[in-house]
Amino acid sequence: MSAYRSLFRVCVAHDFFSDGRCPGLEFIPTQHTQHIMGNAGLLLRRRGDGIVVSYDEARLASLEMYADDSDDPLCFEFKVYAADPEFRSYSEPFGAGMAEMPYFDNRGAAPGAVVRLHGSDYVAEHDLVALDSDRLGSMMGQKDRLLPPVFVLRIYAHHGRQSLLADWLDGDGVEYRIAFRSRRTYWQYYVLGEMAAQDARVVDADGRLEFEPLGRTTLAGGRDALVFRSTKDIPLHQDYDFRLQLSAKSQQGERVLIKRLPLACVSRPGMETIAGHGTVVSEIYVNS
Repeated sequence: MSAYRSLFRVCVAHDFFSDGRCPGLEFIPTQHTQHIMGNAGLLLRRRGDGIVVSYDEARLASLEMYADDSDDPLCFEFKVYAADPEFRSYSEPFGAGMAEMPYFDNRGAAPGAVVRLHGSDYVAEHDLVALDSDRLGSMMGQKDRLLPPVFVLRIYAHHGRQSLLADWLDGDGVEYRIAFRSRRTYWQYYVLGEMAAQDARVVDADGRLEFEPLGRTTLAGGRDALVFRSTKDIPLHQDYDFRLQLSAKSQQGERVLIKRLPLACVSRPGMETIAGHGTVVSEIYVNS
């Protein structure tokens, strides 16, 4: 009976999610990688935040043969897709278009039991490559350029001339880590209807956020709105704990008009010029 042991793992973190783990990613090995894994008796298993590649102890010699081949150095290639179509909207450092995406490999990382696949704490702009970059080689076909993955990944079995196979076979194998950071946006409220005529303001019941009034504006269709914007950018999150309210001053003091305002969603971010810089804004419309 075959006994499989972990060779290496890829774990993806994302601070958009409450538990810090990034779900819903599908790792698709390239055809060349599928061929190698089949011949070497390797098994790809999905987990909540990534994948585990395991080896068959009874077929270890086949894996060692691939690892010792200097003419065709052993490398595992994956194209990674997100089940959530809004992944790019709430993740840094993606831009507005799809001309670039993050690329990761382990060649620049020091070997060890746990290896981060990017230089900064989180995936950053310097991890982005163009879809037609030579670094991607033959990984990207025409279809991939039309509907690109959210990132691509190569795991090499060598660090310089040093084989990593011994590290992979030691204990539970090596863990490769990728960490995404939530996109930060300014929150901009548009209050429409009867409450737009009042001397209202947006307040945080817990005092963590502040909003400044931007005056009145006329939206498409001729509707008037009061506009408020946060004084700082706020990270998008799966499950906020903010308690934002719309209130107004009256003769009896502060009066709450809306006890719970809607919070920013991840879709349809806009752009505004703030302090002379183009800035991502989450627009939130409140009808009263």
